[in-house]
Order: sequence, then structure tokens, then C-alpha cells
Amino acid sequence: MILGVCGSSSTGKTTLLDALRREVAFTQKLPNRTCVDARAILRSMGHHSMDRMTKQELQIFQRTYIQEKLRVEEAMTNFCVDRTFVDIAAFWICRDAPRGGALFEDEVVALCRSKAANYTLHVFLPFGVIPFQSDGYRSEDMQGHQAVSDCMRVLLEEWKLNWIELDNYDLNWRVNRVLTAIQ
Repeated sequence: MILGVCGSSSTGKTTLLDALRREVAFTQKLPNRTCVDARAILRSMGHHSMDRMTKQELQIFQRTYIQEKLRVEEAMTNFCVDRTFVDIAAFWICRDAPRGGALFEDEVVALCRSKAANYTLHVFLPFGVIPFQSDGYRSEDMQGHQAVSDCMRVLLEEWKLNWIELDNYDLNWRVNRVLTAIQ
């Protein structure tokens, strides 16, 4: 089983996975957790926030992130992750992709689509359910976050992935909904 939690910034992905990892029923099914340290990639590029990056720097960041994600997830089975290939595709489409081509035929989007199909379940956390919290790394572009969130929903539907949406603020409700879904 591979469970991916997707959502734009500040939607509660890490908080949800931290709470799920305290549940025995969850860790028995999904003993491993993986993630790519996006902030480390940002720092290695000399940045703290994506808001000040050029389009070219954003593209380099995403391609670096994808390569690291492929490397980390390649050898793993039975894991959960707090960013999926749906996230990457949505950010690419809404923010990073070079303009002028058919975005859904873009090589990054095509790769993300094929890799997203390997996840057993996607847990989608829509933007705006939880109040946004700035942390110095997250973009402050609220319209951008909403656009990415809307794009994620479209990709989950159009790619016919197995997914659930957690549109309730309550963490206990979210945890129980995921536990029910993986049974």
C-alpha cells in the first residue's frame, strides 16, 4: 500500500501524517514514511521562499525535487508520503511550466501522471479549510495556492485516481476518515 497526502501549502499534510503515525492500525499497514526535504533543496539553491525565485529557478527546483522523489520512492513499498506526484503536476501546471505548450502533454505532467497511478490512495486536503500559516518558506500567494488546490482536484478526477477529500478542519475526524479508508 502507498498512501499519498496531497494539498497545497498549509493544508495540514504533515500534521495529519504525524497524527496517523501515532495510530497502531495505521503503522501496521504503512510502516514507512518518506518525504523529500523541499526546504533543503531551496536552501541549496540560495533561497528561503519560492516567491523570489525566477521561472527558470522554479523549474530547476521542481526537476531537482522530482529526481529526489523518484530516487527515494523507487526502493520503497508500503509507505506514506506528504507530497504526491499530483502535487508536483499541479504546481508545475499552475506556476512552473514553460508556457506555449499543451500542459497536459508536458513531460513533467506525463511523468507525474504515471507515478501517481502507483499510489493506492490519495488523500486530498483542499486549500482554505485550515487557516494559512506563514513559515518563511511557503509562498504568500493565496490565489496561487487556491489555483494549485483546484488543479489537484481536477487531476485526481481526470486521472481517475483512488482518492478521498478531507474538507473538515477537525484533526480527529481527518484521522478517522483515513483509517476507515485504508481498511
